[in-house]
Amino acid sequence: MAFLVVVISLLIIYFSGAVPGIQRDGWYVSWLTYLRKSTDSGKRPKTYLTVSLLVPVGVLMVVLWFAKGLLFGLPVLVLNVLLLLYAFGREDVTSKAYVYTEALSRGDFQAAFHQAAVFNLSHHEGRARNQGELHREVLQAISYRYFEHYFAVVFWYFLLGAPAAVLYRLTQLHGDLELDGKHEKAVITRWLWLLEWLPTRLMGLTLSVVGNFSDCFRQWQVSLTNSVDSTAVVLGGYLEGAMNFGQSDSPTEQIADVESVKALYTRSLMLMVILLALVVIFV
Repeated sequence: MAFLVVVISLLIIYFSGAVPGIQRDGWYVSWLTYLRKSTDSGKRPKTYLTVSLLVPVGVLMVVLWFAKGLLFGLPVLVLNVLLLLYAFGREDVTSKAYVYTEALSRGDFQAAFHQAAVFNLSHHEGRARNQGELHREVLQAISYRYFEHYFAVVFWYFLLGAPAAVLYRLTQLHGDLELDGKHEKAVITRWLWLLEWLPTRLMGLTLSVVGNFSDCFRQWQVSLTNSVDSTAVVLGGYLEGAMNFGQSDSPTEQIADVESVKALYTRSLMLMVILLALVVIFV
C-alpha cells in the first residue's frame, strides 16, 4: 500500500500543486502556544519539544490503528494519502522558483533578489554580494526545499509510515515558522539535522546516478564524515557535483540552471520511489 499512497499523493501534487485545504498548520501553532503556557519551555527545551512532537504523532498512530480492517482498508488508504499530503507541506516550490526565473527573464534583478528571499528562511542565511553569488544561494536553497518537501518526506514514509513523515514535517515547521526561543531552536535544529542525515546521503547517491556521477559521488564520500555543515550546504555540494551549477551571470543560463535543478530532483525522486518500492516488495 505504501507505494500506492506515494504515487497517488505525488500525482495530486503534480496536477494541483499545494493543497491548502489539507496543509494547514494553525492547529500545531495553537498546540505549542498551549504547551508554552503550561510548561517552562526555556528551562526544559528537550521535554517541551518531545511532548510537542510526540503527542500529535501518537494520536495519529492510534487513529490509524483503529482504522485498520475497516471497509477493506479504504479508510487507512485515504488517511495515509491525506497525512502524506500534509507532510509535503504547503509551500509550492515550483511556483516560487518560476517567479524567480520570471524576474531573471525580465532582467529585473531587484525583483529576483526579493523573490530569492522566500527560500532563505532559517536554514540558510544569505551572504550574497552580487547577482552571481545570489543565484548560487538560490539554487542551493531551491535544492533544499525540493529535498525537504518531497524527498525526505517520502523516505520517512516508506521507512516508518505516515506518523514518521508527519513527525518530520512538524520538526521542520519549528524552523520555518520560527516557533521557538533560543534554547528550543538549538535543540530542534540538531534534531532536524539528525532526521535529515540519512535521507540526505541517499539523495546524494541518487543525484550521482542521474547527474554527473564521478563529481557528485566524490562529494557524497566527503559528506559521510561531515557532521558540521547544514543539510542545505551538503545538498549544495551534491548539486554542484551533479550539474556544475551557477557558473555564469547570464540570466538565460541562470534560468536554465533552475530548470536543470527541477529536472534533476524530479528524476532523483522517481528513482528513489522505484528503489524503495523494490525494497518493500522483496525485503
